[in-house]
Amino acid sequence: MDRKIFIPETCRAGFQKREGTFDGKLGYVIYYDAFGKLRKETSWEHWRHKDVEPFDFKNVPTSGFVLNKGIRRFCWSHFGTGRSMIRIYDPRGIEFEVTPENLIGLLMHTDCSKREVQGDLVYAWIGTELMLMPCASEEYEAAKNFTKLQAKKVKASELQEGFTYVTKQEEQLVYLGRHMWHEFEGYYSKKKGRNGAKQHVFCNPEGKDFKYITSIPSKIAAVLSEHCHDQFSNWVEAFLKTPWAAKLVGWKRKPLSDNWWLRDWTDQWGGRSRNEAYVELRGEVYAVNIRMEYPWGYHNPADIKGKPLILCYDIGVKVNKDGSSSYDHRGEERKVEDRSIFFDLFAVYDNGTEQEWRT
Repeated sequence: MDRKIFIPETCRAGFQKREGTFDGKLGYVIYYDAFGKLRKETSWEHWRHKDVEPFDFKNVPTSGFVLNKGIRRFCWSHFGTGRSMIRIYDPRGIEFEVTPENLIGLLMHTDCSKREVQGDLVYAWIGTELMLMPCASEEYEAAKNFTKLQAKKVKASELQEGFTYVTKQEEQLVYLGRHMWHEFEGYYSKKKGRNGAKQHVFCNPEGKDFKYITSIPSKIAAVLSEHCHDQFSNWVEAFLKTPWAAKLVGWKRKPLSDNWWLRDWTDQWGGRSRNEAYVELRGEVYAVNIRMEYPWGYHNPADIKGKPLILCYDIGVKVNKDGSSSYDHRGEERKVEDRSIFFDLFAVYDNGTEQEWRT
């Protein structure tokens, strides 16, 4: 898996007075992102001692880093992670901590003589975690390319249909234009139901994995190809046939297949395997969890052998006609004998497509 590593131009070091360090102080290093915003500043301000002056420094390749010692961060410490850390001294007067995994990565690309790490190193971040990176590594070159992308951006008004773009996460996407995108919002959302809005739609260079992006400058870094892809019109047509591009116009019920019922419902204890289906109650459609149970009171595999299974279900959410869901607080357990009351539910869209529905 490729690691997305960011190498900032400028870092900031804050300090706590601490025994067991070369200069009597331990550093906490944060950085300015590609747009000059200081990241992790809040936690950094809470951590540092205000009577020890912080300072900014350029994150240029630097040699002369020295290993100090290993530290165990117990849960009552200020980090509270319970992790082992390695203290390293930067010749610019900063002693800080990295993970043992980072140290192993350093030693795979550098030598260490009398605790001094040989070669040029830079500060880098994987997500929120600081690491030291050797400049004599392939990963360093990849990180520089990733870092350059973070400072670039494409405006929404600059997008051209059929052109290929690269995101700030180094993903290649073909722009399909602005289209209606309908998306289901469940009962946790303030706007319930299936709602549609015009979105900037993309796909991957194979014409698959359709997606939309709302904030173009924060996601799209640069254009890779300024020629309309020769499959552009086919991919637009394929997108327009997906459920995302269509309005919900109705519902279709299909009986559960024999294979659905032939599955193994039990574990060695006659367990309660749950499988989602749908049922109509009081004129409304509900999602239900179906299970097969042994009679109450049997707890040992030897006791339940040969005993008949009982078909049960619990009521889940109600499926409304517009695709929204709502709780039904009368979700009592029910035992049934006629399994034909259960069905699978499919949404029908105005472009002729159908999609199996899952709440």
